[in-house]
Amino acid sequence: CKPQLDCTGKSEVECAVALFHASEPFMNEGEVLGKKELYTSARVSYMQALCRLYEAEIRLNRGKLKQYTDWKLATTLGLEEKIQTRIKYCQRRYRHYQWK
Repeated sequence: CKPQLDCTGKSEVECAVALFHASEPFMNEGEVLGKKELYTSARVSYMQALCRLYEAEIRLNRGKLKQYTDWKLATTLGLEEKIQTRIKYCQRRYRHYQWK
């Protein structure tokens, strides 16, 4: 995946949050394309969402190790669990459209 978001001037956790939110339009697009029976295009949308979510996961883990405030922010928001839940959902939808 190419860089999906410009994170200059942001902490790792802030970048992870931005990537988490950037994945949502791709998920919505995948659902719309799936309903139109454009399964390959839906899979590509979910792959793009997964790409952003994997990058968010990496940045979050890196940020949690660097600063206590980032760790505290990530645990307070429950960001790690939210990212994992969304990754699992996108993986399921990707596999669903792969078999269609």
